Amino acid sequence: MQSCLTAANLSLEQLRSTAAGLFWPHQKELLHGFAEEYFEVLDRIGKERDPEFVDAFVDSFFPDCLHDPTVVTRCENFLSGHPDLPEHTRRPLLDAEDELKRCLRIRAAQ
Repeated sequence: MQSCLTAANLSLEQLRSTAAGLFWPHQKELLHGFAEEYFEVLDRIGKERDPEFVDAFVDSFFPDCLHDPTVVTRCENFLSGHPDLPEHTRRPLLDAEDELKRCLRIRAAQ
């Protein structure tokens, strides 16, 4: 994932196509390693790419399909460890984190 997503010439459509082919709900166990890679490249992508690309990246690759509370913890740690994160990266990441928290609460209540 990292080499594909960090390509400077990756278009918005290529990003979305990559995400559509990567995240299959029945393959969750294979996706755990991608969660860490996501946070490894996020800071650099947020600083190097335009806001529209960053928003699509956060939305398309945030590892919410894992339905794992450790993703929330990793997101919180990332945000606190990057106080200089551009707002166009921070805002969609907070939105994705909030959505995952809601999903986890609903799953816990069932």
